[in-house]
Amino acid sequence: MPDLELSVLSFPLLALSSQYWAQRPFAQFVLTLLPDEGGMTLAELQTTLQTRGIGKQLARPAVLLEALRRLHHAGLVATSANYPGDDLAHRRYWRV
Repeated sequence: MPDLELSVLSFPLLALSSQYWAQRPFAQFVLTLLPDEGGMTLAELQTTLQTRGIGKQLARPAVLLEALRRLHHAGLVATSANYPGDDLAHRRYWRV
């Protein structure tokens, strides 16, 4: 019975792991688009993606924010989140 419990617990972890690896190339692509200085807003990033031929599905704000969150968590991207007057529409993202 312990083997069954282990396999039941491992399945969600495997699903999360495969989801992570599926999203990783897109996050790496987003990282290549970000400037080193000055940053760009979410809207500017969406426009850049669309001019590069990326479909609207991947350029959705939720998908972009998830990629940016992952990159920020990894220490690869900085944001203007704690700057005075910051809001989501004007938040800027740049490579570290």
